[in-house]
Amino acid sequence: MLLADKLIKLRKHSGKTVEELAKSLSVTPELLSKWESDAASPDVAKILEIGKLFGIPIDYLLRNDLDIEELLDDGGMLKSLSAEDAREYVDHRERFATKVSLAAFLMIFSIIPLVLFGGFTDIGMGEAFAAIFGSVLLVLIDALAVVLFVLAWRSNRPFAYISEEPFDLEYGVLDKVKERREAFRRRYATMNIIATGMCFISPLPLILAALLAGGVVVVSMLGFMLAVIAVAVATFIYAGVKWSAMQRLVKEGEFSESQKEKKKLTGSVTRIYWSVAAVFYLALSIVTGAWDTSWIIWPVAALLFIGVNTIAKLVYENKH
Repeated sequence: MLLADKLIKLRKHSGKTVEELAKSLSVTPELLSKWESDAASPDVAKILEIGKLFGIPIDYLLRNDLDIEELLDDGGMLKSLSAEDAREYVDHRERFATKVSLAAFLMIFSIIPLVLFGGFTDIGMGEAFAAIFGSVLLVLIDALAVVLFVLAWRSNRPFAYISEEPFDLEYGVLDKVKERREAFRRRYATMNIIATGMCFISPLPLILAALLAGGVVVVSMLGFMLAVIAVAVATFIYAGVKWSAMQRLVKEGEFSESQKEKKKLTGSVTRIYWSVAAVFYLALSIVTGAWDTSWIIWPVAALLFIGVNTIAKLVYENKH
Protein backbone atom coordinates (compact mmCIF):
# COMPACT_ATOMS: atom_id res chain seq x y z
CA MET A 1 0.00 0.00 0.00
CA LEU A 2 1.36 3.40 -0.99
CA LEU A 3 1.90 6.18 1.51
CA ALA A 4 -0.73 8.25 -0.32
CA ASP A 5 -3.36 5.55 0.28
CA LYS A 6 -2.32 5.23 3.91
CA LEU A 7 -2.73 8.96 4.42
CA ILE A 8 -6.26 8.83 3.05
CA LYS A 9 -7.18 5.89 5.27
CA LEU A 10 -5.69 7.53 8.37
CA ARG A 11 -7.48 10.80 7.71
CA LYS A 12 -10.84 9.17 7.08
CA HIS A 13 -10.45 6.86 10.07
CA SER A 14 -9.80 9.87 12.31
CA GLY A 15 -12.83 11.69 10.91
CA LYS A 16 -10.75 14.69 9.80
CA THR A 17 -11.25 16.71 6.67
CA VAL A 18 -8.34 17.63 4.40
CA GLU A 19 -8.36 21.13 5.89
CA GLU A 20 -8.36 19.83 9.48
CA LEU A 21 -5.52 17.38 8.95
CA ALA A 22 -3.52 19.97 7.00
CA LYS A 23 -3.80 22.37 9.95
CA SER A 24 -2.67 19.65 12.37
CA LEU A 25 0.41 19.07 10.21
CA SER A 26 1.04 22.80 9.60
CA VAL A 27 0.77 22.46 5.82
CA THR A 28 -1.66 23.78 3.24
CA PRO A 29 -4.69 21.71 2.17
CA GLU A 30 -3.34 21.85 -1.39
CA LEU A 31 -0.07 20.22 -0.38
CA LEU A 32 -1.86 17.53 1.62
CA SER A 33 -4.07 16.81 -1.40
CA LYS A 34 -0.93 16.32 -3.49
CA TRP A 35 0.41 13.83 -0.90
CA GLU A 36 -2.88 11.91 -0.98
CA SER A 37 -2.94 11.82 -4.79
CA ASP A 38 0.72 10.71 -4.86
CA ALA A 39 1.60 13.82 -6.88
CA ALA A 40 4.13 14.73 -4.18
CA SER A 41 5.65 13.10 -1.11
CA PRO A 42 6.18 14.51 2.39
CA ASP A 43 9.74 14.83 3.61
CA VAL A 44 11.10 12.65 6.40
CA ALA A 45 10.34 15.23 9.09
CA LYS A 46 6.69 15.38 8.05
CA ILE A 47 6.44 11.59 7.87
CA LEU A 48 7.72 11.42 11.44
CA GLU A 49 5.14 14.05 12.40
CA ILE A 50 2.38 12.05 10.72
CA GLY A 51 3.47 8.94 12.61
CA LYS A 52 3.36 10.78 15.95
CA LEU A 53 0.04 12.41 15.12
CA PHE A 54 -1.70 9.11 14.41
CA GLY A 55 0.34 6.87 16.71
CA ILE A 56 1.59 4.83 13.74
CA PRO A 57 5.08 3.22 13.74
CA ILE A 58 7.23 4.82 11.06
CA ASP A 59 7.78 1.46 9.32
CA TYR A 60 4.08 1.26 8.53
CA LEU A 61 4.28 4.56 6.69
CA LEU A 62 7.51 4.00 4.77
CA ARG A 63 7.16 0.36 3.73
CA ASN A 64 4.68 -0.42 0.96
CA ASP A 65 4.50 -4.08 2.02
CA LEU A 66 2.96 -3.14 5.39
CA ASP A 67 -0.74 -2.33 5.62
CA ILE A 68 -2.14 -0.09 8.32
CA GLU A 69 -5.49 -1.90 8.45
CA GLU A 70 -4.39 -4.09 11.35
CA LEU A 71 -3.36 -1.03 13.34
CA LEU A 72 -6.67 0.69 12.67
CA ASP A 73 -8.58 -2.45 13.66
CA ASP A 74 -6.56 -2.74 16.89
CA GLY A 75 -7.14 0.89 17.79
CA GLY A 76 -3.50 1.74 17.21
CA MET A 77 -4.21 5.40 16.50
CA LEU A 78 -3.99 8.31 18.87
CA LYS A 79 -6.97 9.01 21.07
CA SER A 80 -8.63 12.20 19.89
CA LEU A 81 -9.75 14.60 22.64
CA SER A 82 -12.91 16.63 22.14
CA ALA A 83 -13.50 20.11 23.50
CA GLU A 84 -15.50 18.54 26.35
CA ASP A 85 -12.65 16.12 27.15
CA ALA A 86 -10.16 18.99 27.27
CA ARG A 87 -12.44 21.14 29.43
CA GLU A 88 -13.07 18.29 31.89
CA TYR A 89 -9.35 17.56 32.11
CA VAL A 90 -8.41 21.18 32.90
CA ASP A 91 -11.27 21.45 35.42
CA HIS A 92 -10.12 18.20 37.04
CA ARG A 93 -6.53 19.41 37.30
CA GLU A 94 -7.77 22.60 38.94
CA ARG A 95 -9.57 20.55 41.60
CA PHE A 96 -6.48 18.34 41.90
CA ALA A 97 -4.32 21.46 42.36
CA THR A 98 -6.60 22.68 45.15
CA LYS A 99 -6.28 19.40 47.08
CA VAL A 100 -2.54 19.02 46.58
CA SER A 101 -1.73 22.64 47.40
CA LEU A 102 -3.84 22.43 50.57
CA ALA A 103 -2.09 19.18 51.52
CA ALA A 104 1.32 20.79 51.00
CA PHE A 105 0.22 23.78 53.10
CA LEU A 106 -0.85 21.46 55.93
CA MET A 107 2.42 19.50 55.80
CA ILE A 108 4.41 22.69 56.42
CA PHE A 109 1.86 24.22 58.79
CA SER A 110 1.89 21.09 60.99
CA ILE A 111 5.37 22.05 62.22
CA ILE A 112 4.14 25.35 63.68
CA PRO A 113 2.33 24.02 66.80
CA LEU A 114 5.41 22.00 67.78
CA VAL A 115 7.63 25.08 67.35
CA LEU A 116 5.27 27.38 69.25
CA PHE A 117 4.64 25.02 72.15
CA GLY A 118 8.37 24.42 72.41
CA GLY A 119 8.89 28.18 72.78
CA PHE A 120 6.06 28.54 75.29
CA THR A 121 7.96 26.42 77.80
CA ASP A 122 9.82 29.64 78.59
CA ILE A 123 6.63 31.15 80.04
CA GLY A 124 5.62 28.25 82.24
CA MET A 125 4.24 25.55 79.94
CA GLY A 126 5.56 22.12 80.90
CA GLU A 127 8.09 20.69 78.46
CA ALA A 128 6.48 17.24 78.44
CA PHE A 129 3.01 18.68 77.80
CA ALA A 130 4.34 20.98 75.06
CA ALA A 131 6.18 18.14 73.32
CA ILE A 132 3.27 15.70 73.52
CA PHE A 133 0.55 18.18 72.53
CA GLY A 134 2.66 19.63 69.71
CA SER A 135 3.52 16.16 68.40
CA VAL A 136 -0.13 15.05 68.50
CA LEU A 137 -1.20 18.10 66.50
CA LEU A 138 1.62 17.52 64.01
CA VAL A 139 0.56 13.90 63.45
CA LEU A 140 -3.14 14.80 63.11
CA ILE A 141 -2.50 17.62 60.63
CA ASP A 142 -0.05 15.47 58.63
CA ALA A 143 -2.61 12.65 58.57
CA LEU A 144 -5.17 15.03 57.07
CA ALA A 145 -2.58 16.13 54.50
CA VAL A 146 -1.87 12.50 53.55
CA VAL A 147 -5.60 11.84 53.10
CA LEU A 148 -5.84 14.82 50.76
CA PHE A 149 -2.79 13.62 48.79
CA VAL A 150 -4.30 10.13 48.41
CA LEU A 151 -7.71 11.46 47.35
CA ALA A 152 -6.06 13.79 44.84
CA TRP A 153 -3.93 11.08 43.22
CA ARG A 154 -6.82 8.60 43.12
CA SER A 155 -8.96 11.16 41.31
CA ASN A 156 -6.38 11.17 38.49
CA ARG A 157 -7.28 7.68 37.29
CA PRO A 158 -9.95 8.66 34.71
CA PHE A 159 -7.47 11.05 33.09
CA ALA A 160 -4.32 8.93 33.39
CA TYR A 161 -4.26 8.24 29.64
CA ILE A 162 -3.55 11.92 28.93
CA SER A 163 -0.24 11.76 30.77
CA GLU A 164 0.60 8.16 29.86
CA GLU A 165 -0.48 7.83 26.22
CA PRO A 166 -0.08 9.98 23.10
CA PHE A 167 -3.20 11.91 22.11
CA ASP A 168 -4.49 14.34 19.52
CA LEU A 169 -6.96 17.21 19.79
CA GLU A 170 -10.03 17.41 17.61
CA TYR A 171 -10.24 20.28 15.16
CA GLY A 172 -10.68 23.62 16.92
CA VAL A 173 -9.88 22.31 20.41
CA LEU A 174 -6.28 23.53 20.31
CA ASP A 175 -7.39 27.13 19.83
CA LYS A 176 -9.90 26.87 22.69
CA VAL A 177 -7.30 25.49 25.10
CA LYS A 178 -4.85 28.23 24.09
CA GLU A 179 -7.55 30.85 24.70
CA ARG A 180 -8.17 29.47 28.18
CA ARG A 181 -4.44 29.36 28.87
CA GLU A 182 -3.99 32.98 27.76
CA ALA A 183 -6.89 34.01 30.02
CA PHE A 184 -5.05 32.40 32.95
CA ARG A 185 -1.57 33.64 31.98
CA ARG A 186 -1.70 36.96 33.86
CA ARG A 187 -3.11 35.32 36.98
CA TYR A 188 -0.46 32.60 36.76
CA ALA A 189 2.33 35.18 36.56
CA THR A 190 0.83 37.24 39.39
CA MET A 191 0.52 34.22 41.68
CA ASN A 192 4.14 33.24 41.05
CA ILE A 193 5.37 36.79 41.68
CA ILE A 194 3.40 37.05 44.93
CA ALA A 195 4.56 33.63 46.13
CA THR A 196 8.18 34.50 45.32
CA GLY A 197 7.86 37.77 47.20
CA MET A 198 6.39 35.97 50.20
CA CYS A 199 9.36 33.60 50.30
CA PHE A 200 11.80 36.53 50.23
CA ILE A 201 10.11 38.57 52.96
CA SER A 202 9.12 35.66 55.24
CA PRO A 203 12.40 35.65 57.26
CA LEU A 204 12.36 39.44 57.91
CA PRO A 205 10.05 39.40 60.98
CA LEU A 206 12.13 36.59 62.48
CA ILE A 207 15.37 38.51 61.89
CA LEU A 208 13.92 41.69 63.44
CA ALA A 209 12.59 39.74 66.43
CA ALA A 210 16.00 38.14 66.98
CA LEU A 211 17.67 41.56 66.90
CA LEU A 212 15.14 43.55 68.93
CA ALA A 213 13.34 41.08 71.14
CA GLY A 214 13.84 37.44 72.03
CA GLY A 215 12.26 34.42 73.66
CA VAL A 216 8.60 33.93 72.83
CA VAL A 217 8.61 36.70 70.22
CA VAL A 218 11.33 34.97 68.21
CA VAL A 219 9.50 31.65 68.39
CA SER A 220 6.25 33.33 67.35
CA MET A 221 7.96 34.95 64.37
CA LEU A 222 9.43 31.56 63.41
CA GLY A 223 5.89 30.18 63.35
CA PHE A 224 4.78 33.17 61.28
CA MET A 225 7.61 32.59 58.81
CA LEU A 226 6.62 28.95 58.38
CA ALA A 227 2.98 29.95 57.82
CA VAL A 228 3.96 32.43 55.12
CA ILE A 229 6.17 29.83 53.42
CA ALA A 230 3.30 27.32 53.58
CA VAL A 231 0.99 29.76 51.79
CA ALA A 232 3.68 30.53 49.19
CA VAL A 233 4.33 26.84 48.47
CA ALA A 234 0.59 26.16 48.13
CA THR A 235 0.31 29.10 45.71
CA PHE A 236 3.21 27.83 43.60
CA ILE A 237 1.67 24.36 43.42
CA TYR A 238 -1.85 25.52 42.55
CA ALA A 239 -0.70 27.87 39.79
CA GLY A 240 1.84 25.41 38.41
CA VAL A 241 -0.51 22.42 38.23
CA LYS A 242 -3.27 24.35 36.47
CA TRP A 243 -0.82 25.94 34.02
CA SER A 244 0.89 22.62 33.24
CA ALA A 245 -2.49 20.99 32.49
CA MET A 246 -3.06 23.42 29.63
CA GLN A 247 0.58 23.18 28.53
CA ARG A 248 0.21 19.40 28.34
CA LEU A 249 -2.85 19.66 26.10
CA VAL A 250 -1.21 22.07 23.66
CA LYS A 251 2.12 20.17 23.92
CA GLU A 252 4.21 23.23 24.66
CA GLY A 253 6.83 24.11 27.25
CA GLU A 254 7.98 21.11 29.25
CA PHE A 255 5.52 18.90 27.31
CA SER A 256 6.93 19.68 23.88
CA GLU A 257 8.71 16.88 22.05
CA SER A 258 12.12 18.49 22.63
CA GLN A 259 11.59 18.55 26.41
CA LYS A 260 10.23 15.04 26.97
CA GLU A 261 13.60 13.35 27.45
CA LYS A 262 14.77 16.06 29.83
CA LYS A 263 11.56 15.68 31.80
CA LYS A 264 12.06 11.92 32.08
CA LEU A 265 15.54 12.48 33.52
CA THR A 266 14.51 15.19 35.99
CA GLY A 267 11.41 13.19 36.95
CA SER A 268 13.54 10.17 37.81
CA VAL A 269 15.95 12.34 39.77
CA THR A 270 13.05 13.90 41.68
CA ARG A 271 11.51 10.55 42.63
CA ILE A 272 14.83 9.08 43.76
CA TYR A 273 15.88 12.23 45.65
CA TRP A 274 12.69 12.61 47.67
CA SER A 275 12.44 8.86 48.32
CA VAL A 276 15.95 8.94 49.80
CA ALA A 277 15.07 12.07 51.81
CA ALA A 278 11.95 10.40 53.22
CA VAL A 279 13.84 7.23 54.18
CA PHE A 280 16.61 9.31 55.81
CA TYR A 281 14.05 11.41 57.73
CA LEU A 282 12.18 8.37 59.06
CA ALA A 283 15.35 6.45 59.90
CA LEU A 284 16.92 9.38 61.75
CA SER A 285 13.70 10.19 63.61
CA ILE A 286 13.09 6.58 64.68
CA VAL A 287 16.68 5.94 65.76
CA THR A 288 17.15 9.22 67.67
CA GLY A 289 13.54 9.79 68.72
CA ALA A 290 14.09 13.49 67.95
CA TRP A 291 10.79 14.01 66.10
CA ASP A 292 10.62 17.56 67.46
CA THR A 293 13.79 18.61 65.61
CA SER A 294 14.22 16.15 62.74
CA TRP A 295 11.70 18.13 60.66
CA ILE A 296 14.58 20.47 59.81
CA ILE A 297 15.61 17.83 57.25
CA TRP A 298 12.76 18.91 54.93
CA PRO A 299 13.64 22.60 54.45
CA VAL A 300 17.32 21.63 54.08
CA ALA A 301 16.39 18.95 51.54
CA ALA A 302 14.26 21.48 49.62
CA LEU A 303 17.20 23.85 49.33
CA LEU A 304 19.59 21.09 48.27
CA PHE A 305 17.08 19.82 45.71
CA ILE A 306 17.38 23.06 43.72
CA GLY A 307 21.08 22.32 43.20
CA VAL A 308 20.54 18.62 42.46
CA ASN A 309 17.83 19.39 39.89
CA THR A 310 19.99 22.04 38.23
CA ILE A 311 22.94 19.62 37.98
CA ALA A 312 20.68 16.96 36.43
CA LYS A 313 19.50 19.43 33.77
CA LEU A 314 23.07 20.51 33.01
CA VAL A 315 24.16 16.88 32.63
CA TYR A 316 21.31 16.27 30.17
CA GLU A 317 22.12 19.39 28.15
CA ASN A 318 25.81 18.49 27.93
CA LYS A 319 24.93 15.05 26.56
CA HIS A 320 22.55 16.49 23.97
